[in-house]
Amino acid sequence: MINETSFYAILPDAPEWDDLPLATDPVSDDNELRTDALRDSFKSFQDGPSFNLHRSMMTGNATPSMLRDAVRRLSNMLEVSGEVGDYRTEAEIVRTLTNLTMVAQKTIYE
Repeated sequence: MINETSFYAILPDAPEWDDLPLATDPVSDDNELRTDALRDSFKSFQDGPSFNLHRSMMTGNATPSMLRDAVRRLSNMLEVSGEVGDYRTEAEIVRTLTNLTMVAQKTIYE
C-alpha cells in the first residue's frame, strides 16, 4: 500500500526556473500584442469619437476638422491592421470610414 510519503517520493522534482522552455517568438508575440492593441483602440474609437462625430454630424454641429481628425485616426489604424495582417479589423475600419464619409458628405459638405 502506498502512503502519502512514498507517493510524494516517487514524483519527479518540480522544474526550476531555468528548466522551463523559453520557446517564444518575438515577432509573433509582437504581432499579437499589436493586434490586441489595434482591436482595443478601434473598439474604443467606435464607442467614443466615432459615435460622437456621427451624432454631431446629424445635429449639424460637426466641422470638417473633426472629420479630418477621425479619418486620420482611422487611416493610422488601417495601416497597422495591414502590417499585422488583421484583415477582419481592417474590413471593419474600412466600413466605419465609409459610413462616416457618407454621412459627412450629406451633412457637412452639402
